[in-house]
Amino acid sequence: MPVGGGMAAPQGEEAETPAERDPRVRCYNKRLLAEVLEMCSDFTSAVLQSQPQLCPEHRNRALQEARWNFETIVQENVTVDGLPWSEASESQSGLDIKILEDQFDEVIVDTATKRKYHPRKIAAHVSKTLKAEREILGHYQPVVSQEPIRCDPNQVSRMANLTSELSTMSRKLNESLKSLPSLIETTDGLSQVLSMHPVLQLSRTHKEVFSHNSSEENEKTMDLVRGLEITPTGTGAPDIPELTRKRKRSHSPESRLYPLRSRSKRIISLNAAQKKPT
Repeated sequence: MPVGGGMAAPQGEEAETPAERDPRVRCYNKRLLAEVLEMCSDFTSAVLQSQPQLCPEHRNRALQEARWNFETIVQENVTVDGLPWSEASESQSGLDIKILEDQFDEVIVDTATKRKYHPRKIAAHVSKTLKAEREILGHYQPVVSQEPIRCDPNQVSRMANLTSELSTMSRKLNESLKSLPSLIETTDGLSQVLSMHPVLQLSRTHKEVFSHNSSEENEKTMDLVRGLEITPTGTGAPDIPELTRKRKRSHSPESRLYPLRSRSKRIISLNAAQKKPT
């Protein structure tokens, strides 16, 4: 008989003679046996609490004595893995580990067996269910009668026109996408030209300003050269000309009203005046 979570001895040990057998109860887990003793002590305390004729002091003393006597008797009459209670360890013994391993192996074998045979049974039930569903679908009769779908001719023509327009638009779009790189290149060139236009305008203005100044200087120089005339001197050498500056004509309104005569005309008039008295 197992006590405290243990189990009875194997059948081979039961075949031993009564003289060789230990009269004490064989257990295999000291910790579980201690839990069983604790439960029994709780039962004892409950029994003593139900005795109202005992005073609390006598009840506590009787409870302690009963618990001590019960635990002492049990510990003296049990063995844990063949050892007395005082020498046994509270940790789980190797026999318990072996029992757990055996149980785990049994669970593995049971699971493998179910995995092997149950799918076949399930497949048979599934095939029967599918056949029944097909038969039910074959007996199904629609409540509402089917009506043919009639297409509107106007809608058909509209769809044809829409399809043609979409094809045309897609073709134009493809052409536009093909011409897009050249358009981008042209736009880049135009942007470069526009960015260079202020520089060209500035250089052109600079050129015009400085060319105008140089032309004015050239004109002044030519006017200065034209204003000089060569007149011979009477005393000097005849070959060396004398440069005299011409007098510029004034462009005032008075000069227009009273123009000056030239030098040659004045010389001629003076000569004529000198000849008259003679």
